[in-house]
Amino acid sequence: MSALQRVAIVGPGLIGGSIGLAIRARRPEVEVIAIARSEAGAAAAVARGAATAGSADLQVAVAADLVIVATPLPEMRPVLARLGRILPDTVLVTDVGSVKAPVAGWAQELLPHAQNFLPGHPMAGKAESGLRAAEATLFQGAPWIFTPSSDADRTRFAEVVRLIEALGATPVWMTAAEHDRRVALVSHLAFTVSAAYVAAVKASPGWARAVDIAGPGFRDMVRLAGSDPDLSAAIAQANRTELLDAIGHFEAALKRFRRHLEENTPSIWELFEESKLVHDQWMAG
Repeated sequence: MSALQRVAIVGPGLIGGSIGLAIRARRPEVEVIAIARSEAGAAAAVARGAATAGSADLQVAVAADLVIVATPLPEMRPVLARLGRILPDTVLVTDVGSVKAPVAGWAQELLPHAQNFLPGHPMAGKAESGLRAAEATLFQGAPWIFTPSSDADRTRFAEVVRLIEALGATPVWMTAAEHDRRVALVSHLAFTVSAAYVAAVKASPGWARAVDIAGPGFRDMVRLAGSDPDLSAAIAQANRTELLDAIGHFEAALKRFRRHLEENTPSIWELFEESKLVHDQWMAG
């Protein structure tokens, strides 16, 4: 039986709600408390099956063995500040923020028992947001990244890691800086390019008629542009330096394609072939 008998999830939206659903499905003996902005939101998490109990009062987190902060990034600092004032030193804390260096810094500043905080980020999600989009299988086969400080005692979080593995995810360990650099390339650049692609299409004459005949390729490219703009903007700003670097690499690659087209040389085939080989190798695992 897990030593984690009571888990509090602050922010039962897409990720928090999916964590609750997954715990209820995989570890039904664990009590899950959903802590939402309102009593109605907490009740909705219970009704959805993502929690066994709910509340709008963060104070209930003091009775948990583990607190998972699953709020949007801009809300994490005030939540950590409040938790720092109320949590006893027996409660473990983790988060699911998409950028790790700022969150780790907030925890060091605001949590008196910062040694109990394990920064985390499940690499899973959907274009849709909110509790309605939550699903118990969201983390199946997904990396769940942890970025503890260099002097952290990982054995302290053994039960947290076991819980994450029970949800179907694979724990991956790295530094916060390495995480932010990597996700800028494989996640944050992706939704930024998708949004820029939509803007480019809309800026073109006759775009509405073009969209009328769009096929699956267009839908694949614009899917991430449908993400919550508040969340996307907050993530982009929080990881600004690394995202700017990633955008620079993308701009350089796009210029290469443009130059080959302008020169009308057959060698543009090599650019497409190179990208296809990288794609195929990645898909093959």
